[in-house]
Amino acid sequence: MYANYEKYQIGRTRLMTDEKEITKKNIKAVVSKAFTEHQTNVMSEIYLFNYERGDQPILAREKKIRSEINTKVVENRASQIVDTHVGYCFSNPITIVQRAKVEVGKEKEQGEKDDLKISMLNKMMQEQAKGTKDIELARNLFICGVGYQGVLPNRNKKRYSPFEIIVPNPMTTFVVYSNDAYREPKLACTYSIHNDGTISLTAYSDKLCFSIDAKSNYDSLTIEKVENITPNVLGVIPIVEFTLNDRMGIFEKVMPILDTINIIDSDRVNDIIQHVQSLLWMHNCQVDGEGKKNLVDGDGVIMTKSNGDGKEAKIAYLAQTLDQTQIQHLVDHLLSQIEQITATPSWKEASGGSTTGAMQLSNGWQCLEIFAKTVEQLFIEPEMKIIEIATEIIKADKRPYEGLKDIELSDIEIRFCRTKTYDLVSKTNSLVSLINAGVDGLTAFNTVGMFTDSQQAWCDSKDIITKIQKKLAQDTPAPAAQNNMPNNPNAYKDDEGNGGENNEKKDKTEESMQPSKVAGVEE
Repeated sequence: MYANYEKYQIGRTRLMTDEKEITKKNIKAVVSKAFTEHQTNVMSEIYLFNYERGDQPILAREKKIRSEINTKVVENRASQIVDTHVGYCFSNPITIVQRAKVEVGKEKEQGEKDDLKISMLNKMMQEQAKGTKDIELARNLFICGVGYQGVLPNRNKKRYSPFEIIVPNPMTTFVVYSNDAYREPKLACTYSIHNDGTISLTAYSDKLCFSIDAKSNYDSLTIEKVENITPNVLGVIPIVEFTLNDRMGIFEKVMPILDTINIIDSDRVNDIIQHVQSLLWMHNCQVDGEGKKNLVDGDGVIMTKSNGDGKEAKIAYLAQTLDQTQIQHLVDHLLSQIEQITATPSWKEASGGSTTGAMQLSNGWQCLEIFAKTVEQLFIEPEMKIIEIATEIIKADKRPYEGLKDIELSDIEIRFCRTKTYDLVSKTNSLVSLINAGVDGLTAFNTVGMFTDSQQAWCDSKDIITKIQKKLAQDTPAPAAQNNMPNNPNAYKDDEGNGGENNEKKDKTEESMQPSKVAGVEE
């Protein structure tokens, strides 16, 4: 259906509509307009997906001089950048934790019930392999700048979770937003292309679901029939769009540099081949046809003659190799720019100190962590929409789910987990210190980031941690005496161990610290 486009548009276009509400009357016009604009994004997405797989411009390069020596090397840094960011940000699944709780009387009992509700919701997400599907979503997002995830009623009624999570292809999915300050999603569409070129498109608004049959001629859509218009019982659009800043892929900003590195690598290999197959220069020499064939197959010989007396015969190879040292300096500079722009850590040996902080700064891991935190913030809003859709499906299901239908979005916090076992000793000491200081156990678990599912870890550990904190509170000594004097009965003992609470020296010292009974008079 799509041609092979070498050019692409930087950043994916956001699709907009002026319609305040999607109805049976305007659905054709809205979908047709959005589909046409969507094709521009599709062309760019095809190019970017192919680029990440290794189909890069160097493979189409033509070499006019000595065209038989035309090595094409693809140093696929784009794939490395995507794999590094996806692995760092999403190798551990996103979990849901309780935002806050107030443990007083009945509210304490309610807080414990909320813990169980959120654990149940995490269990449903785990059953749907949401961690795996988040990685699929992240790959789409980091390659082309946009990604989609949907939540629909589960087709398998025997499953524990009443909802089903899907990851639609960004090249066959789009979301249309309102053309105003709110930028609210008005319509989400996903479609499939059949062998005969026809398209089956499903469109969702917050009130209606549409099934559309259509045909496409690459850049426009001809809608033949709109059927099966049904109410959207959930009241929310079940497909959510995720985006990066500028709606661009992670390596899209450095593609010119990536192409330059491919050219340099290819030319360096060409230089080696041309050195091995150097041209043979024969001056004032004559070789017959049979002799010429014996010299590098007869293709690498240049014969010249000079005029005048004193002719001298010369035979030599014409060879001019590149300065590899200077070229390597250029390659190192380009790689450094790529790593800085994309926040990708370097695999070079660390310079400077060998402490954890020094290595993170020198190798770029700290920059990657900052980028990952930015991605977290971009994920929170659409991820909350995914949870909202899931909870609406839970509420519509006939099964009771032990009070889970009463859960509110305000009770939920999205938690990203990374490098849980990294620097484990420091994290364990921090956890012990927080618990001993009386910090709420769930807050302490979320702070140290040791657990993939801190909510479940808290549910499994809260009984013993609560007992530990109660015992610590009972064993806390009474406040010190007035004027911050130490409340120590053994103070002021002499060298032989005599004295203590009734020690005369201590009593005199305490008396000397009492304020004067007469104002303004020094004693």
